[in-house]
Amino acid sequence: MLTELLNVIINIVWSDVLIAICFAIGILYSIRSRFCQVRLIPAMITLSFDRRNSLQGISAFQSFCTALGGRVGTGNISGTALAIFYGGPGSIFWMWVIAFFGAATAYAEAALAQLWKKQIDGEYRGGPAYYIEYGLGSRRFALLFAFVAVASCGILLPAVQANAIATAFENAAAVPAIVSGVIVAILLALVIFGGLKRIASSMELVVPIMGGFYLLIAMAIIIVNFDKLAEVMRLIFSSAFAIDPLMGAIAGMALRYGVRRGIFANEVGLGTAAHAAAAAEVSHPAKQGLVQALSVYVDTIFFCTLTGLMILLTNCYNVIGNLGANGSTAISDGACYLYIGSGSIMNKYAQIVDIGGAEFVQAAVNSLIAKGGAMIVAICIAFFAFTSLVAYYYQAETNLAFICKSRYQRQNTTRLLRLIICLTVVFASINSATAVWLIGDIGSGLMSWINIIALVPLSGVAIRLLEDWQSGNEQFRPDRCHIYNAPLWRKR
Repeated sequence: MLTELLNVIINIVWSDVLIAICFAIGILYSIRSRFCQVRLIPAMITLSFDRRNSLQGISAFQSFCTALGGRVGTGNISGTALAIFYGGPGSIFWMWVIAFFGAATAYAEAALAQLWKKQIDGEYRGGPAYYIEYGLGSRRFALLFAFVAVASCGILLPAVQANAIATAFENAAAVPAIVSGVIVAILLALVIFGGLKRIASSMELVVPIMGGFYLLIAMAIIIVNFDKLAEVMRLIFSSAFAIDPLMGAIAGMALRYGVRRGIFANEVGLGTAAHAAAAAEVSHPAKQGLVQALSVYVDTIFFCTLTGLMILLTNCYNVIGNLGANGSTAISDGACYLYIGSGSIMNKYAQIVDIGGAEFVQAAVNSLIAKGGAMIVAICIAFFAFTSLVAYYYQAETNLAFICKSRYQRQNTTRLLRLIICLTVVFASINSATAVWLIGDIGSGLMSWINIIALVPLSGVAIRLLEDWQSGNEQFRPDRCHIYNAPLWRKR
């Protein structure tokens, strides 16, 4: 009953209209910026490794890692697998497309967040709520985003990450979900109670390590199955454009789920990564915009593609009902599930076996490492999902800081938020993976609607920032861009 209700809500929130708008806003910013996501790749790389910070802000590199920690989560592993589950191999292609155009959108979100950031309790804060209020002059519309963001980043989206960790360890070693949930909640509390600096420092350490570890695993599988790579690439393109007869019937679903899972993975249009962007200490807002554009490429073009290739190269995308030893449904016993067919059949099957997505990647790695492959993937998911949990908390806290005017209110609500997100981790760990993913999609969809509506009228400002930096102005002065309501920048 709950899953059916959530599916009805999803069809409203994630309608074809939202998918079209996500593409349209990406195309708009790409054209107006003269495809900055291509022209300025060298600058993106250089700027991303700037380690200068201040007492109020974190470095560009820490911001890059914090935002990437939020982008690179279970969406890159479980989410990519689910995109293939519902939409076939062609979903991977549409994830690439939304990432390409979305990189320009990510630039705008981050640059605008930098422009209209505020200093609250000695730290930089910013994001969609802040640039909606100052850029559009609407406190009410800004509060709407802030309240939705607190609910989504504090409850709905963390539920997906927590459930993915519990599901992965339960599949790999029969670890009770409640045990995983409690352990993750404790570790999360240790990080988030330390404030922004501890969050940024932990991301700076963990993100490169987890990325390198996952890359090694993926490259090993790709090398072993290199002879199949050309055929897999053909399958991705043919299924995306309905050339392949078997996949032709679900080409539309490939587009729909590829975009949805792509946006969930890279967070383009949600505005979530803009919160970390605002916290950085940089000399020009456009610089941080370009840093965040690069993080979209790393997230989707890199990590999601690695996951998709692992699943497709090992032929773990078209297996259904393959029970393991003694009828076991645990991946550690050789079971795996995936089915290509009509949406109604797949939704029904997903509810029966509680599809979470991690199963497919674990099955792929098991093909290379018969003993321990599933546990390796579980560890990867734990790192990926945990960094996303930390990032989600920071995003929710930043929006609470926007809502609450007094320091006393901020302190009390922040304590409550920390308790709620830790309890959410425990509760989500023991719930249905199918329902949790639907809840997460609702949260991401609601934020997308509000944020994208704001990004259209603010496109002119975002482009002026880019043009100002490209003119050789390393130190930003708002009056040069005819912007007079950016007090932090006017003080410099």
